[in-house]
Amino acid sequence: MPLLSLRFSTRAVAAVCTLTLALSACSGNDSGPGEQDEKPGSAKTPDDFTAVDSGSLSYAAPQGWEEDREVVEGWTRYIGPHSSEPDVAAAEISDYQGAELEQLTAEEAANYIGEEFPADEQVSVEDSSTTSLPGAEEVYRIDYEHEFRLPEFDRYHISDFGIKSEDGTVLAVRIGAVTEMVEDGTFQELEKTVRVTPE
Repeated sequence: MPLLSLRFSTRAVAAVCTLTLALSACSGNDSGPGEQDEKPGSAKTPDDFTAVDSGSLSYAAPQGWEEDREVVEGWTRYIGPHSSEPDVAAAEISDYQGAELEQLTAEEAANYIGEEFPADEQVSVEDSSTTSLPGAEEVYRIDYEHEFRLPEFDRYHISDFGIKSEDGTVLAVRIGAVTEMVEDGTFQELEKTVRVTPE
């Protein structure tokens, strides 16, 4: 049974739906990122990472990470552990592509997925600003810090990206990791792989 779980309700489907970050919790979930060839414009894949193509986006996840199949419709998520706790999910890279985003700006899309954080959780906004990603016309980033009430790790860092592509498609990306995986560079490596890809 997984030791670490993040549960956020998501307005993307309904308030009663949950997104769960849990390693090996999904029934029949033993798959990692796909082994497909990279297409033009796809994520730059670092050594020991595997490319993920997700519709209008591409990114990469460390080899051995698993796809979380218990996310709600519209989300794609890959999760992985820190070396100190191999049975605990400690980081993620995920994206949301849903009709709810179609008429939103990049800033509104980033805020939209952030609204899923429950009010009783210790989540604080650390920074927010416009930024850039390959293939995107407009990008807005919001950085959060989540205070865990768990014994293995005490803080989880989240960056939500609202993205408008050059063809007007609006989508969102989330990168999250415990402090230890920010300090070892994993978080930054994940961020560098994200790019918008033409359909």
